[in-house]
Amino acid sequence: LRLPEIDENSNAIQRTVTALIAERRSQLESLLVNLGKAERETLLIFLRARDVAFEPSERYKLVDQVCPACQEDGVATYGIEQGDPEASYREKSNGDWAEYSWQRELYPYAITFNCPVCGLHLDDAQFEAAGLPTELDVEYEETEDPSLGWEPDEDWDRDR
Repeated sequence: LRLPEIDENSNAIQRTVTALIAERRSQLESLLVNLGKAERETLLIFLRARDVAFEPSERYKLVDQVCPACQEDGVATYGIEQGDPEASYREKSNGDWAEYSWQRELYPYAITFNCPVCGLHLDDAQFEAAGLPTELDVEYEETEDPSLGWEPDEDWDRDR
């Protein structure tokens, strides 16, 4: 009889995220429970308008995501890892493949999630346990030819 391996770290992260979500949900519910309908809506409008702190990196992308605790809109911050520039060739109307441009792939990866309404904060290791995407689809951006402006120097001339 062989038992399946248990990843203790994943289980601990899942328990932590479940507890965080339950705590935030409970705190928001206790804040709203004794308010009338109009007061609740007013408070939710103010909560939704709060600024969300995020951790800037060199390049990042902010993406609206539904908060797993309160089902309101939160903000996920994704860092952008840049791939190397690559030439892309396009077929001309006469069938030649002479025209090209340079582009690079951009790989968005999870950094943080913050909800302005309930205050839930998750780091990258907690995204998966909360049901949030840890990566986004690869994107592309146009870039300049990396050899543009390059001139051979003395070392190039002497094969060094």
